[in-house]
Amino acid sequence: MNSFLIALPRILRRTLMTSSAILFAWPAFGQTTDLPMATPVLVTAGTKPPPTGAWMEASTVLPSEGDYRHQKRGESAAASLALGWNGNLPLGEQWVVPLDLMAQNISFGELADTPVPDSIHTLSLSTGLAYQAGEDLMLMGRFGGTVYRTSGLGAKDIGLSAGLMGMWRYSPALTYAFGVMINPDSDRRALPMIGVNWDINEQFRLSLMLPQPRLTYQPTQDWSFHVGAKMNGATFRTSEALGTRLGDARYNGVLGSYRDIRIGAGLGHAFTPSLRVEAEAGLSVNREINYQQTRENVRFGPAPYLSLGVKFGF
Repeated sequence: MNSFLIALPRILRRTLMTSSAILFAWPAFGQTTDLPMATPVLVTAGTKPPPTGAWMEASTVLPSEGDYRHQKRGESAAASLALGWNGNLPLGEQWVVPLDLMAQNISFGELADTPVPDSIHTLSLSTGLAYQAGEDLMLMGRFGGTVYRTSGLGAKDIGLSAGLMGMWRYSPALTYAFGVMINPDSDRRALPMIGVNWDINEQFRLSLMLPQPRLTYQPTQDWSFHVGAKMNGATFRTSEALGTRLGDARYNGVLGSYRDIRIGAGLGHAFTPSLRVEAEAGLSVNREINYQQTRENVRFGPAPYLSLGVKFGF
């Protein structure tokens, strides 16, 4: 067990990619903007997908020491605010078009002589087509575009990504997901997608799905408690001033990938069927900025984090 916990951050780091929304379900917290990854949920015959939903999540990671070119460069924190909206457009009884919009804003504490941007601002829009082949099988294709920065916007600041995946219900309690996600601009351009959802009993549920694997305990209809991992991140482009500040022109307008892998626990409460709040705390175990074009990165040490999210249904 101890060896598994030690290896978990490395395993999650290798597999991290980004998602935008969940089809046929409430939007998930902890979303990222690398890939239009989604977790389709099978719909029972005669029922309809949930209505339009929106979510907001604010989080902060306490300061931890940054490492650049194998040198300690001081401490830096990270504060993020993410806003998302999702909807589903039915096309008959078996076809659905998902629509998802997400804005992500991340601010950092500046480190001297280190390629850490003051902030990251991205905006993503994704859609696709889902086909429910039967009560036990759903197939889905997703594609989308992401604006890598909101100032000095040009053609090079818009990237495309796509994914193919599906879900097969093996039994009423066990469902498998499969597929592949592709983002040419990310430092991890392709990710095979394999996962499982297991309804252990009426109160416990295990979800081994990116970007938020977790074990959930729901003692009542309104309250839930969970432990698990969360994967935040974004593909972004730096400003034209970052390299000037560093005296290194390679960092002017360069592509980067930011990721923050967390392990924690939290609770949620549904105030109404359309309003839910979640709070979480834990440890950011792997946080880094990777510049694939310069082949350099900035890594931050482990640090505590706090997050608060709100979900709305319409």
